[in-house]
Amino acid sequence: NAGAEIEISMKGSASSPNTKEYNVALSKRRINSVKQYLLKLKDENENTLQDWVDKGKLVINDNPVGEQTEIEDTDCSKELTGNDKIYSTDAMKCRRVKISKITEKNSCTLFHLGIY
Repeated sequence: NAGAEIEISMKGSASSPNTKEYNVALSKRRINSVKQYLLKLKDENENTLQDWVDKGKLVINDNPVGEQTEIEDTDCSKELTGNDKIYSTDAMKCRRVKISKITEKNSCTLFHLGIY
């Protein structure tokens, strides 16, 4: 968004036990949950981040990738079997939303960080 002062980019992912379509939709739901939490946060003037969005000062972009990507050296498209589908470390690493960057208008990227 050209008028926004701050842009936040989030990536959502999932492990592989379901179809690609389901996992992309699940990733989108995960992103929306984090987004709803963030939009309730308040700044020092008691304005919520939703107020910033409404004023066009903040844009939150989402990228729901399902299991179709690698995250920190974990192949989220790898087919897991049995309990590994749910309980393995690899499966758990793939179930997340990552805030990949925060950019300020007319500036460079402010932060690269992840929320798990």
